[in-house]
Amino acid sequence: MRALYVVTIVLCLTVQTLSFGLTPNYDRKHQSFAKVTVHHLLTQLHLGSNSNEIDNTLLESLRSMRVKDLKFELDTLNISTSDVFEKEELVQRLYNARINGASANVIANGIDNKKIKKKKKRRSYDANPMTTSNNSNSNNNSWTITTPLIYHELESSKSVKAQNANDIYIRPSPGKYASIKVQLHKQGMQTNVIEWMLLVDTACSGLVLSPRAVSKANSICPNIIQTIDNAGTMTMAGSSQGSSVAKWDTYTKLYIGGIEIDHTNVAACQDIGALPSQLDGIIGLSFLEKFACVDFDFVNDELRLDMSNPSPIIPNVNDVVAQGPLSLTKLRIYTADATLDGRGPVKLLVDTGAASSFLNWNGVSQMKLSSSSPQIETIQGQLGAMGADNMALQLTHRYKVKRRYNLVADSNAVPLPGIGLDEDQVCNVDIGDLPVLETLKSDDVGGILGADLLMMCDVVRFSGLNGGGSPTMILMKQ
Repeated sequence: MRALYVVTIVLCLTVQTLSFGLTPNYDRKHQSFAKVTVHHLLTQLHLGSNSNEIDNTLLESLRSMRVKDLKFELDTLNISTSDVFEKEELVQRLYNARINGASANVIANGIDNKKIKKKKKRRSYDANPMTTSNNSNSNNNSWTITTPLIYHELESSKSVKAQNANDIYIRPSPGKYASIKVQLHKQGMQTNVIEWMLLVDTACSGLVLSPRAVSKANSICPNIIQTIDNAGTMTMAGSSQGSSVAKWDTYTKLYIGGIEIDHTNVAACQDIGALPSQLDGIIGLSFLEKFACVDFDFVNDELRLDMSNPSPIIPNVNDVVAQGPLSLTKLRIYTADATLDGRGPVKLLVDTGAASSFLNWNGVSQMKLSSSSPQIETIQGQLGAMGADNMALQLTHRYKVKRRYNLVADSNAVPLPGIGLDEDQVCNVDIGDLPVLETLKSDDVGGILGADLLMMCDVVRFSGLNGGGSPTMILMKQ
């Protein structure tokens, strides 16, 4: 009877493994998961096996797996890894799950295809409730605005002249420029709707349009926008500079996701050549500060905005891996105290409009390091950075984040683990006294927290920006 049971298990697992091979989302990671699990089940059922040998064989198999694969299987089993910091802890957690038969149930029933693709929509905010359809703001959606995030990046060969060097190349970054579509529409007109692609930037104080975007609008609807030269000042990424002003009449409104937004009828008009060519401008804090809660959801690729509720429901509170207060600088943009691989705290400008994170030498000092520290590497080649202010600088040194970064919480808060990097993952943080940070010297700013680190999260939440509470930044990751 037992022999028949063993044969039945083998046949079921063989059929299941073959079915994986026919699944479009199946890859070697899942093949390794299936093979190790099958091997363990057959070993358990083999007559006369020694239990210690079985345990040692299983542990050896698990220890040979990559951290990514260990986390993947634990995630498939709905076992949290957010509080695990070492590989051996992952091994032991998966070992306990295996010997309790959890993996057998997954193999027998099939891996949930919704969890195979990393960027699949894994979050449900139905308890709010909230819909996740593109460009949808229906009546059963408790969020004020929900709109898709669209990502752009710089051309890898982009070359510019630096202030402190000849031509430099802007380093490609794993971070992207998260943008949304914004419409300009004159009331009473059924056609001639103008659509812009605007970067969502927490380090920009207002609304910025490029001269090209203004020209495009006026070509679609003649004279809908008037420009006044040298009439205003705009803060972008810590730099305050003069600009022309673009203005439209009060019958012309801005819309996001089909919802009219309450915004002044003026924008700064200036060159944004440092940004990807697909972008028409920047939408910043003058818009975001109208909302009690702002969620950048990098799993579902959407921006969610709530006018009145600073703390919409988080389906799984274990997803919150970092939380810290935001501080307002003299330029009325925000910083957060953070640690990089446990070093710091470093006061970082929170900049969703920067594809990369950076440190200045003040930030290096805040980490108790210097240019001679072994953790600080010299950059080989002509690499640099350029802000939205179009000021470029060659960068000569680099710090590599290898383990995790975290936000510094209030003193009475429960400690949280932060965002952990995978075993083979590194985030390059280049170092230099960036012109965009010079204006914030008196605020003791040590660098920029950009999209390369922020997009490691599933969701980045800004709560209380509208003055309805203490401004707070919350990082979530499953």
